Amino acid sequence: MIGMAQRQEVDICLGTIVRSYEREIVIDFSETIFFTTATFITRNPAPLPKWQAILSPFQPSLWIALVFGMLSFFVINYLFIKWTLIPMNEVTLTYSFLSMWASFINQGIPHPKLSSYRVLLASWFLFSLCVVSSYAGSLFSSLTLPRYEVAIDSLNQLLNSNLKIIVLKGKYHEQYFQNSNVKLYQRLYEQLYKGPSVCNTFKDCLFYVNDNTGYSFIFEKEFFCSKMPTIFPDSNHKIRISRRGFHSTDIATVFRKNNPIRHEYNKFILKIRQAGLVSLWRKKHQFKKRMKNRSVHKHSDDLLDENDEGKKILTMEHLQGVFFLYAFGIGFSILTYFYEKKKHRI
Repeated sequence: MIGMAQRQEVDICLGTIVRSYEREIVIDFSETIFFTTATFITRNPAPLPKWQAILSPFQPSLWIALVFGMLSFFVINYLFIKWTLIPMNEVTLTYSFLSMWASFINQGIPHPKLSSYRVLLASWFLFSLCVVSSYAGSLFSSLTLPRYEVAIDSLNQLLNSNLKIIVLKGKYHEQYFQNSNVKLYQRLYEQLYKGPSVCNTFKDCLFYVNDNTGYSFIFEKEFFCSKMPTIFPDSNHKIRISRRGFHSTDIATVFRKNNPIRHEYNKFILKIRQAGLVSLWRKKHQFKKRMKNRSVHKHSDDLLDENDEGKKILTMEHLQGVFFLYAFGIGFSILTYFYEKKKHRI
């Protein structure tokens, strides 16, 4: 459409076109009709393997802190017993370790007589009680509810990921990122997918990201929100829109250079914008599409609700991590048995 207006084949191009300095050199734009934000789509986060559920209740930083806490109590408990309670020849590291581990598996230990040692044990028992209770509650939800990979919602996350970034060739975004002085956008342009063209239209790019893993597509959020319910009327897609935008653009109507009706058109646009009609029409349009899409699947959703018992039954898939740990324990115990047998013979 811009080329037709530039060649003066048409007087006006009715459509949602992004304004830019380079375009205004060869054509005229109307007043801004509405603003939109550039964003991107990616595939939905994939579910994490069930065997990771045994570690997923705690974040890595918390696991590290827990290990350091156990090591610190192990050392302090060993030194405390060695120096104050038991003769030197009866103190072993095994005894100290079992005293520490007993609190996690609800096993009793000999009650100390010294008040200072009782305070030490009381603080450790309280710590272990909180850890075990938190882990047990979170582990139950991890085993019954699916956990997913971290969703990509910002431009920094996208640039730090392994996704290939797609933009429509020759369109506004590619030109803007190429000529931008912002370091983040310069980095984005360097990471754009430069291989053979995988899609030539907005619709083709949506289908390509939906059908192929490892890709992301950048475009205006307004178009994603308005076009996706039409392109995927049954909501049967595997893509998600990023929650954060990163570049604001304004949408306007294109005129050929020195078009006499542009002035009157601009006055009309300013009036409906000041009256709030543009935002009202956009909201109504999106609402109608959402309601239409919802009504199509109301019957199938009702069937799903009738068959949903509201309960989760644990299966072998849910307890993969537990069985892997059990198998590892069996193998390690066998190796330990042969090691002790060999050492005993020596």
